[in-house]
Amino acid sequence: MTTRELSNSDPTQLVKHLLSVHIYGDTADEGFDESIAHRGVEEPIVIAADRKTIISGVRRRNAAIKASAKTVPVIIRHDLTEDIDI
Repeated sequence: MTTRELSNSDPTQLVKHLLSVHIYGDTADEGFDESIAHRGVEEPIVIAADRKTIISGVRRRNAAIKASAKTVPVIIRHDLTEDIDI
C-alpha cells in the first residue's frame, strides 16, 4: 500500500494538531494570507491517515479559510495512524 496520497480537502474540515501548533504556531508571516488569496495553496498540506489532522500546514489552512477556498491540496500520510507517529 502506498503510504502517501495526493488529494484535495475542504480546509474547514481539517483540524489542527495541538503539538504542531505548539511547536510552529499558527500565525502567518506578513503577506502570507494575501499570497494564498492570490495564488492559492501551492504546497500541499500534510494530514494524517484520519484525513483531518494536520501534520504540517496549519498556517496554509488558516489562510485558505480566510480566502474562502473551497478545497486545498493535501498529502494524506496513510502511515501516520498513532499519536506517537503523528
